[in-house]
Amino acid sequence: MANIRRRGFHAACAVAIAGSMVLAGSAGFADDGDDEVSSTVSYSEMSLAELEAELASLSAQSTALAEDAALAESDQIRAQADLSESITAAMDAQDAAIRAYDEVEVAREELGSVGAAMYRDGASAVPFANYLNATSLTEVNARQDAYNRLGQSAEAKVQEFEAKLNLAEVMEEQAVAAADEQTLAAASVDEAAREADRASQAAAEQLAEAENRRDALVAELARQKGVEEEEEAARVAALEEERRKADEENRQRVIAEAQAQATAQQEAAAVQSQANQEVNKDEEKAPDTTPAPEPTKEPTTEPTAEPTTATPTPTPTPAPTPTPTPTPTPTPNPTPTPTPTPTPTPTPTPTPTPTPEPEPAPAPAPSSNVRNSIVSYARQFIGAPYVWGGVTPAGWDCIGFAHYVYAHHGITVARSSYGAQFNGTYVPTSQARPGDMMWWPGHVGIYTGNGSHIAAWNPSMGTQERAVWGSPMYRNVVGD
Repeated sequence: MANIRRRGFHAACAVAIAGSMVLAGSAGFADDGDDEVSSTVSYSEMSLAELEAELASLSAQSTALAEDAALAESDQIRAQADLSESITAAMDAQDAAIRAYDEVEVAREELGSVGAAMYRDGASAVPFANYLNATSLTEVNARQDAYNRLGQSAEAKVQEFEAKLNLAEVMEEQAVAAADEQTLAAASVDEAAREADRASQAAAEQLAEAENRRDALVAELARQKGVEEEEEAARVAALEEERRKADEENRQRVIAEAQAQATAQQEAAAVQSQANQEVNKDEEKAPDTTPAPEPTKEPTTEPTAEPTTATPTPTPTPAPTPTPTPTPTPTPNPTPTPTPTPTPTPTPTPTPTPTPEPEPAPAPAPSSNVRNSIVSYARQFIGAPYVWGGVTPAGWDCIGFAHYVYAHHGITVARSSYGAQFNGTYVPTSQARPGDMMWWPGHVGIYTGNGSHIAAWNPSMGTQERAVWGSPMYRNVVGD
């Protein structure tokens, strides 16, 4: 908002300055064809002080427009940082949603195993079923206790499943909202870029107009001062050079401030993203510890094992029987054991020789080789730094990275994220294959398969392979 107010202030100054110029001069400024003649006539009617004021007005107007251009450029940098942050947030939200649904599947499997156990023990639903085949009251109590614990476990698993499913649905909604925020951020980047272009063009046009008027002012100033025009031109040129130097220093300061703010914002987003991933890793470890107390299901098998173990316990008589047998058995056993093992081993080895037959399968699909090569080549650059506008492994942005990888395989893609949406042919999400280009508003990546993609993200994250987020458009740029 501060930048907008400042630009509004400068625009007002420019209008005021332009108005004073028209009042001081003649109405001939409105006629483009008579600009030079009109300004000469009007300047000749102005006093020396008015000429100096006119010269200062031109400089002030040029400075105001130059600062407008600098502020618009800084706004573009901040908008780009907001876009990078929104992409990071969208990826983190998508990762969280995927992990949440993975938790749901784990809970679903656990619930299914409990349900299967209850189905196997369904006879206990019959009144007094726990008393059937029981040899003692202790066994009856053990069976009843085990079945009660099984029922409690089933109820707990149902509640856990429902809670995880609700959480996953909430996380999915957050991921969709984050993707929508990224789309809005991309639109802001486009608007900021257009505004920067407009401001830069306006400043350039003003400088050209100011140069023409300044030449006429210099000639009139030299005449009224009684000096050579070259001498007065040198004096005015020195003043103009000083002004331009100050404008450039101001521009560098404004851009540096915006860049520092953007870098800090992106670093904070990267730290937050890393923290989110660490938390999610801890949460992934937590369910691994929760199944540990669930050996409560084992009591259901223990009662069945008790009657079996009870029978061998009172019969210690088989113990003396194995004693004579171990002595004769070891002698015949070693001889037959080595003989059968070497014979089957050589026979299976000649049989797998016909296995090379499936290898010719990939041959009729050379495009898959290209796609695999694209993915493998792209993965070589994981960790490469992000540089906005960069196009090499030393530093690139999302489109620079994609352009570099595809160009290595002889595939030409647009050099702008906007133009990337028109590369190749549209592919439905269900038919996407590794190597396809992915397009979001303001961002591109390369699909690597299994719901993942690789892209250059921001200065803090660099080039990474992450889960697909939002609703990207897939483009077949391979041409198969």
